[in-house]
Amino acid sequence: MMEDSNSKIKQKAREIQPSQLPRSASETKKSDQSHAHMGSATMKVYAAYIAVILAHFALVSLMSAATTGSIDMSTAILIRVEQSGKGDFKKIQDAIDSVPSNNSELVFIWVKPGTYREKIVVPANKPFITLSGTQPSNTIITWNDGGNIMESPTLTVLASDFVGRYLTIQNTFGSEDRAVALRVSGDRAAFYGCRILSYQDTLLDDTGSHYYSNCYIEGATDFICGNAASIFERCHVHSISTQNGSITAQHRGLASENTGFVFLGCKITGVGTSIFLGRPWGAYSRVLYAFTYMSGVIAPAGWDDWADPSKHSTVFYAEYKCYGPGANRSKRVGWSQSLSSDAAAPLLTKDMIGGGSWLRLCHAKPIVTVNGRFPGPTVYVREGDRVQVNVTNHAKYNMSIHWHGLKQFRNGWADGPAYITQCPIKTGHSYTYDFNVTGQRGTLWWHAHIFWLRATVYGAIVIMPKPGTPFPFPQPHREETIILGEWWNSDVEEIEKQGSKLGLPPNASDAHTINGKPGPLFPCSEKHTFAMEVEQGKTYLLRIINAALNDELFFAIAGHNMTVVEVDAVYTKHFTTQAVLIAPGQTTNVLVQATQSPNRYFMAARPFMDAPLTVDNKTATAILQYKGITNTVIPILPKLPAPNDTAFALSYNAKLRSLNSPQFPANVPLKVDRHLFYTIGLGINPCPSCLNGTRLTASLNNITFVMPQIGLLQAHYFNTKGVFRLDFPDKPPSPFNYTGVPLTANLGTTLGTRLSKIVYNSTVQLVLQDTNLLTVESHPFHLHGYNFFVVGTGIGNFDPKKDPAKFNLVDPPERNTVGVPTGGWTAIRFKADNPGVWFMHCHLELHTSWGLKTAFVVENGVGPDQSILPPPKDLPPC
Repeated sequence: MMEDSNSKIKQKAREIQPSQLPRSASETKKSDQSHAHMGSATMKVYAAYIAVILAHFALVSLMSAATTGSIDMSTAILIRVEQSGKGDFKKIQDAIDSVPSNNSELVFIWVKPGTYREKIVVPANKPFITLSGTQPSNTIITWNDGGNIMESPTLTVLASDFVGRYLTIQNTFGSEDRAVALRVSGDRAAFYGCRILSYQDTLLDDTGSHYYSNCYIEGATDFICGNAASIFERCHVHSISTQNGSITAQHRGLASENTGFVFLGCKITGVGTSIFLGRPWGAYSRVLYAFTYMSGVIAPAGWDDWADPSKHSTVFYAEYKCYGPGANRSKRVGWSQSLSSDAAAPLLTKDMIGGGSWLRLCHAKPIVTVNGRFPGPTVYVREGDRVQVNVTNHAKYNMSIHWHGLKQFRNGWADGPAYITQCPIKTGHSYTYDFNVTGQRGTLWWHAHIFWLRATVYGAIVIMPKPGTPFPFPQPHREETIILGEWWNSDVEEIEKQGSKLGLPPNASDAHTINGKPGPLFPCSEKHTFAMEVEQGKTYLLRIINAALNDELFFAIAGHNMTVVEVDAVYTKHFTTQAVLIAPGQTTNVLVQATQSPNRYFMAARPFMDAPLTVDNKTATAILQYKGITNTVIPILPKLPAPNDTAFALSYNAKLRSLNSPQFPANVPLKVDRHLFYTIGLGINPCPSCLNGTRLTASLNNITFVMPQIGLLQAHYFNTKGVFRLDFPDKPPSPFNYTGVPLTANLGTTLGTRLSKIVYNSTVQLVLQDTNLLTVESHPFHLHGYNFFVVGTGIGNFDPKKDPAKFNLVDPPERNTVGVPTGGWTAIRFKADNPGVWFMHCHLELHTSWGLKTAFVVENGVGPDQSILPPPKDLPPC
């Protein structure tokens, strides 16, 4: 279900499925004006006009389990609350009351901005409710009751599987008595981005397993209390007590109870002094603070025994790797603990609250979509087509769309990266991307290219060869697009903003997905896993796209080998493999033969991570199901490479070779006019407002890219001064042992919008060198406007005297995105025959947002055919 912001667009059209398109390029092109209905807009494929509507929000719930066929994402029941009367209800309680008793569906109550003066109860017989505002500053639930701890709450949650998002929940009774803002007594409750405000007993975390993420909790006395098992992650805890207040009063009364509070990566501030981390409401009270910043408001003793020394031997009060002026343990009470890594480990995962079985995917949330679809619609075109895509932005965010891998000859205006080739499309405005598909065929993709919005705004591009041109591989019976992605339970933009504010990495994703679905290895509902039906003896073409924001992924199918035939829309020499390695931004086409015993087989995707970092080991699954096999048969799991299997990764990439046939030659530049050597590094810059006074950053040649306020292409085309400098260095300021021992000093970087000027038609060799600044890590680099040849790769430092002799200048893989190996280097070559301003960046969204990017200004050649086209009249203004 989605909010019908597109209701004015109602057009009759028939659905076009991939199976209705020509199965091979040799078949007759049926129509250059075919229509496909996409939500409430129309799409014309093959040299036609595509209408794209960006709607905020489409409402989806990420679920799991298996059904046959390609299934749409499950939707939740949407109830809108708006005080003006434009929603379904004016009061939140009325919306909750409308939910049927013993409800079994996900219900999303969307509370529009306003101050709601209500005392609200979510009854125990109304589970699976999500109560969501848009941001806590303008969606406020308030009441002013005091006295009884159980009766005073502004919001009482008795139901299980409740989610609260982006709300302010406050009790304004004051300091005279207990005044609870939020009471949570239901099991499996989660709160994201909420503000919870009162004075005494602000949050009664009563019973059940609970999770609080990026919340702000304020009070003075015992303002986080109760006997739940709860994790508080990246929360800001603020004391308004002038002295001798206490943050927690955990109520565990028996040693056998598996309850307690764990604070992970939180921040504690306040207005007074001598504030205690906790005092024992129960004899076996249990509280742990880990990786938490403690300001000077914390009392040196740290903990209070509530005037009962008998509890010294029974309570569990501990700290682990906390920091800040209040974290000094030299004067802590002797009955509190400083944990070792082994002792802390069991308490630092969501297993402590059983989160592996309920936390991640039992929630609905609004997302930005294209035409109401997640993933978005596939764009089908032919080589040689002219394509026009009208994008109308109904989202609350500015927007731009990048057509990833399309070369956009002389036409950077259609490339899409915000503030590089255009200013973004503002809310309520439209822009038509008008471009030709020249000399390309295969699988590419499109995605948002502003902020982190490509987490949900993405889809496939399938370019069929010209009519009469067969595939250079066996004709498949059918094709299927497989898009690998990531999913966050919370709003991705809010998560990124929080990380940026703190100067730290944002929270990792909660799941990986295959065609928008995580598969049955993830918990929650028994619905909707992507499934593909095959017939015995047939051959299928899978078009695999890695749309994940931050993870390189392995992909495999149980019991079935795959034959790689194309990468990044370029045909390759065929080779067979048990698993595919695919970096963010890359595409890979494989042939799969359905020649195994008829059964149900899992397709699976899991991250590859060979850097010395925590492995995000979340495996997404889909199902390959032979025709005639029932859904009750348990699928077989594939054996994926180990998450840190560097040997497989290097071996796999070494097998990639361009087809290099007379029809599809590999035109590798043999001479080089311009040699570039770029070091890739992480760094730390000062940030007085950030949590540690510093901000993580990233750089090329020690330069952290600063985004401009207008499009770089406009500035170049119109010769606007002061927007950028053309002095990006061809090599790092000073050489060093790039991949030696970790470098942890002098990690500051230079900030600037600095570009590199390239002469038209010159040949460029660029060596991308990973470094051990902070840590080594793999980086997938994407160059806009060009394909390039990956002529060499290696581990360690690039040797300009010896390594070029090993380059493959005959049939290297031709790509638009290449993975620079962890602790190694990659060399690429391209001919600069496409004038314009072309973005180059790491395709890990985290690193891009930290500044791991730059751009090339390729000069015009001689004459109009070698010059940038004039800008379109509807180019979005800055």
